[in-house]
Parts: sequence; structure tokens; C-alpha cells
Amino acid sequence: MAKDYHKIDELWSLSKAQVLGICREVGFPGSNKWPKEHPIWDCSVDKLHAPREAWDDDALVAKAIDNLFWICHKSIDEDKYPEFLAKHKRLFDNMNKVGIAQSVLLRFTVAKIAPKVTALKESRMLAIVDESGIDISCGAYCPMAGFGGIIRGCERWFKERKLDPTGKIEAYDINPNFCSWYGWGCRDVLAQNVATDKVCIACPPFGEHTERWKGTPDSMYYEFHDWANLIKEHVKARNYIFIGPELSDVSKRYSSGIKPCGLYRKKYGIQWYPEYSN
Repeated sequence: MAKDYHKIDELWSLSKAQVLGICREVGFPGSNKWPKEHPIWDCSVDKLHAPREAWDDDALVAKAIDNLFWICHKSIDEDKYPEFLAKHKRLFDNMNKVGIAQSVLLRFTVAKIAPKVTALKESRMLAIVDESGIDISCGAYCPMAGFGGIIRGCERWFKERKLDPTGKIEAYDINPNFCSWYGWGCRDVLAQNVATDKVCIACPPFGEHTERWKGTPDSMYYEFHDWANLIKEHVKARNYIFIGPELSDVSKRYSSGIKPCGLYRKKYGIQWYPEYSN
């Protein structure tokens, strides 16, 4: 009979109840990458709770703790993931309370309890620009700057070519929380018509059943291909790079009965869409 690791209540001299107490003592911990005040923690995947909201629910935190204990005990028995175990053993042995709480918070995403929304990585954005073959030396117009991966990727593109990005990148978003945190201009891409000599780069929402960003109006959740057409209607640019679900045939993806996943469920990833470029 398979061992039921969920029934083991102690891990490196701490019980599940003690770890829950640590989480309550520390409060919402954030992570090394995303400070606890960052607006990403107020956003949610599909219809699940946002991580900051879920942290106030003892039952959900206990579920994450149970998952952490389970994977650690299973890994110990099966002699797997030595670096993962060593890292967590150090946290427990040293009573690093913030680190322990952050490890529990991470299980929200890993175990899909109250996952953190995804953010486009700077390195992936840089790769997308390179893969597209589109020259953005004329500048980048970003109507949906979001969590900044697009902007940082474009900045790296310029710097790697020893070009000065000053004045070359325009960043906007409709979400006031993102604008306040990052300093983007607050603008609704659909509220006006804009003409620019820059390349328009956007990673728009993929639909209402993927992610929800606190501060973004409900009216902004179109499907990806609708977004691409709407942005091209309202932003007349030199060229376009649209980043969306990995399957190039979006309509096939929905008609096949596959639940919208895209960037958010980590089954499809992202890609740029050459069919929407000039």
C-alpha cells in the first residue's frame, strides 16, 4: 500500500500547526521577486482567490502547508530533489519564519490553490522580438505594459545593440494599480485612436476565464484574437507584435474543446503572432 504522506504531521521538528502559526505571525510574506505590496498578489487566476485574499483563510493556508509537507516527505523517501530539500531544511532548522511563510505561499501556485498570475519574462520578451525579425529601433509603443516584462525586454533589445532607448519606449496601461507601481501612463487603449511611428507591442488578456487583474475593468476581457483586431483598429503603428496563446490557430484551440489555458495554466506558453503583423 502506498504511503500516505498527508498523514505525517511533523517536518524537521515543526508541526503543521506550528507552521500555520508562523504564517500568521509573519503575515502576508510576498516573495523575493515580488514584494508583499506588489499588485500582482491581488490578481487571480480563473475564478480562484487572489493569493493575498487567500492568505487570510486558514483552511487554504493549511492546504498549502499540507502540500509542502507532502512533497518534502515524499522526496525524502524517494531520494529526489536534494537541492529543494536542503533549502527547506535550512529554513526550518534556522527558524527562518519569513522564508518558511514564503515557501507556503509558493505552494498556492504550485498546487493551484490560489495561484499567482503569470508575468511575461524579460528574457522571453527579448526572444520574441528576435524571433519576429521586426526591427524596433524606431521605438516600441506598449498600450498594455502590465508587469513590465515587455518594457524590460525592449530595453534589453536596445542595450544589446548599443542603442539608446531614451524616448523610444512608450508604456501605458488601463490598470491604475500597475500605473501607480511602475509609473506607466494611465490610458485605455480603446478610448482614443493613436498614430505612431513605433512598433506596437502588446500581450492582451486571453479571455475572462484565464486571469483577472484587480483594477482592470470587466469590459477589458476580450478573447485574444478580438484584442489583436481592436488594438490594430485603435493604434495605427508601423508594425505590430502581439503575444498570446501558443497555438497559432486560436479558433481551433477553442473549437477543439480545450479550456482556455495559454500563459495562465502553463500548458501552452506564449508566442508572437506573425499573422497580425503588417
